[in-house]
Amino acid sequence: MTGISDLPPELIIRIMRLCNTPYDLLALIQASPLFFHIFLLNRPQLMKPIIEDLETRFGGPVPRMCHLAALLRYVHSKRPDTASTQDLEYELEFSRSSCFELPEAGIQLHPTHRISLLCSLSTLLEEAERVMHRYMPRAWEEEVCDWSPYWTWVWQRQPTIHDKQTLSQDEKQKFFHSAFCVESFCQLYFSRTETLFKREPILPQFFTEAHADETTPLKHNAFNSICHYICLEYWDLMHEVIMEGMCMPTDRSGSFQVEESCATGAPHQQRLYFDHFRRRTPNERAKFIHFLFSQGLAMLLKINSMGSKNRIVFILRSFYDFMVAHEIAPGSQGSNYFYTDKHYYASPRLWHYVDCPAAIRGNHCEPPVFFGDHCNVSGE
Repeated sequence: MTGISDLPPELIIRIMRLCNTPYDLLALIQASPLFFHIFLLNRPQLMKPIIEDLETRFGGPVPRMCHLAALLRYVHSKRPDTASTQDLEYELEFSRSSCFELPEAGIQLHPTHRISLLCSLSTLLEEAERVMHRYMPRAWEEEVCDWSPYWTWVWQRQPTIHDKQTLSQDEKQKFFHSAFCVESFCQLYFSRTETLFKREPILPQFFTEAHADETTPLKHNAFNSICHYICLEYWDLMHEVIMEGMCMPTDRSGSFQVEESCATGAPHQQRLYFDHFRRRTPNERAKFIHFLFSQGLAMLLKINSMGSKNRIVFILRSFYDFMVAHEIAPGSQGSNYFYTDKHYYASPRLWHYVDCPAAIRGNHCEPPVFFGDHCNVSGE
């Protein structure tokens, strides 16, 4: 019986060249020593189509902010459970400093780059593309309905011809750049439920307007616009949980009837999650949304990909776990960096290309009260 080891090298190379993504190529290499040997002998030939595909989707060289986001994700993934916060901050700061020594125009991919790096870049690009496709219709709507307050169309939005319009390559690059800035911001200054670099005077100002001047309106800032979009998406999701959770079927014990893959444990635990969420305060709700935002683009896409029941249970369980770890003092007031009264979508045609916000470069600014003990919101 003929096996893979009996195939001629030319045929194996043709099979490996059919891999359109770095994940597929990496899976083949890890599946058999034979594929790994063929890869070592023909690396430039096998890597070329994957690199060309990535550069086509990026619209040129890989933005260094994407490289930074991938590097920061790698640092977080390799963090041991026993590692201290100080050690993590040192690794992140070293990665940030080294990344800004890269060419501002971007990094040209080469066959010598690790496949794991290409996988990380491909994942980030896919996430940015998915967020862009969700963001774009609302941005076009904002351009059409600029005269209308956002609350008149966010909840009762009707499709328009602008939903079918596509972005130019230049507009896509600008969006990707801003999305990678947001991801780098989250990976650099937040870890799980921790806020990093608390002891340093150089800390991020949430929604920093670092690259605007008197002639550039706030609403045209791409970094801020995407931040507000993600936060509003979470407000929408929380609203759905509130409305759908009340109508969600339960069994005799009071537990939600959810899919087995999303089961949260014993019935009394499910009731505990729901009761805690039902007694939430406006401060707790806003703080939880900040936490979801700090987890980066992947968290938004993960929640949106869930079914309705799974999403409700995930939100309830995450809300309970987060609030147990970050209890808010009753009646506390203080700085809040989520401006609920300044929501906007920057029109794609009005995006301006920026290098990165001051929060990532390390410019001096006030520390955020993101997971702190005080949070001021106008109401739920």
